[in-house]
Amino acid sequence: MKFKALSTFTISLILLAVGSAQAQISGQKGEFTVIEKADGCDGDVARPGVEFARWVSPGNCNNTKYLVNERMVTYVDLIRQSIYFVIDKDNIDADDKQRMDEVINEIKNSDGVKAVRLVGYADRFNTNDYNIKLSKRRATHGLNYFKSKGFFVKDDVKFGFFGEERPVTNCPTNASIPEQVKCLQADRRVDIEVEVYRRKVDRVQDTVVYDRNGNVIETIPAPIQEPEYKGPEGVTYEPMN
Repeated sequence: MKFKALSTFTISLILLAVGSAQAQISGQKGEFTVIEKADGCDGDVARPGVEFARWVSPGNCNNTKYLVNERMVTYVDLIRQSIYFVIDKDNIDADDKQRMDEVINEIKNSDGVKAVRLVGYADRFNTNDYNIKLSKRRATHGLNYFKSKGFFVKDDVKFGFFGEERPVTNCPTNASIPEQVKCLQADRRVDIEVEVYRRKVDRVQDTVVYDRNGNVIETIPAPIQEPEYKGPEGVTYEPMN
């Protein structure tokens, strides 16, 4: 039996058709995008309902692919707030309470508290030793307000206190005392940081292991990376129950 030789034009049409079919298979939504076909395996089997997947272990018939799913995930969010004080005072006023109430409302809308940090500061008036103790009292009174509202009662709260050592203002020393007091307001404060858990529907890339026939061997959920909040640089925190 004799075979007729195929013309160059015919071969080109065949190659074009094959290439077009492969592009269609890999490009359709809901099918695997084949990066590299594994030797001896069925590497381009379509899977309806799969949004995106690809080979990551060519040469092995038990192939690992990535599958993008939507699922409810828990993540960490950071709430920041500051309260401010009158010169040489450590009491909590109405404005401070309103600011801390805003933090409390955010906590109520979360899925729980992970960590709490309070850092107290003072302005440059008086001695540094006095201001260290003053900034500690300010942080303590801030925490006591949260406790009075039923928050952080059982949690270990980390707190630090710097007195006048870390000013955020740049106030002239040759101004009048009232002008300096007003200018230094931002240095008389307590910074509050609360890490809370929240949940949301997020797109995650899970790992799915298939055999050569397309059967699922294993599904490995993608790990959720939590951010690490460390607070202000150089703060030495102490437990405050």
